Amino acid sequence: MPHRRLAILLLCLLPATPAPAVITRHDRADALFVAKAADLPSYCRMLAPDGGGALVAPDWIITAAHLAPDLRPGARVECGAETLTIERVVPHPLYEERVGRHDIALVHLVSAARTTPILTLYTRRDEKGLVVSIIGHFTGGTGLTGGDKGVERKLRGATNRVAVADRYWLRFAMDPPGSRDATDLEGVSGAGDSGAPAYLIEKGRPYLLGVGSRSVDRNRNGIEGDYGDEDLYVRVSSYARWIESVINPAEAKNEAGRNRGGE
Repeated sequence: MPHRRLAILLLCLLPATPAPAVITRHDRADALFVAKAADLPSYCRMLAPDGGGALVAPDWIITAAHLAPDLRPGARVECGAETLTIERVVPHPLYEERVGRHDIALVHLVSAARTTPILTLYTRRDEKGLVVSIIGHFTGGTGLTGGDKGVERKLRGATNRVAVADRYWLRFAMDPPGSRDATDLEGVSGAGDSGAPAYLIEKGRPYLLGVGSRSVDRNRNGIEGDYGDEDLYVRVSSYARWIESVINPAEAKNEAGRNRGGE
């Protein structure tokens, strides 16, 4: 996916690039992050363009809206061991490319997945402080180097602690080893896998908390994903009602009717 710089008023005009692929802490073996990726069989890999997503219904994938123009009907997607076909893409109706808000989209498949498990939407509003897992398959690297195109492309997972949960975003930083907020498998996003999930497993059940949107070069050094840089994931709990209205329109309509009847 091409790099591009976005002027984001919301983020004090700091440069940002599409995300995420997994950039990891430098003092842990790469094999640990590769093994971590196996925790989420719901992950989907877009084949054109590069990008990620997750299965949230048998025939629906969630991803980033800025990928939508390149996700053509008939394009192929790999979800777990299945290769599926895109039927149409539904970006959020308020998506604003210029500032990046509402960077979330749903991809409808021609046929439903048969073996890939689905992710449950996380609807609680307690994400701040939670340790979440992320996943991606494109650009690797470490907190010392940032994204490194020379690193072998493979599926990697990592963890991070949510620092901010605001109206639109879940935000977390690439914290160096030894810092208060660094996790044992600390990682953030890099370029190449926008739309990939941030998730949490509770009692054996995976929940979708965020959708990868962009990285912010907090260091202002032109290096993406090194220690101190920040990740932004679309906050799924803010969009759960819209997601359900697209995936299950009849149920959403019934729910709206029940709510009106109780007023």
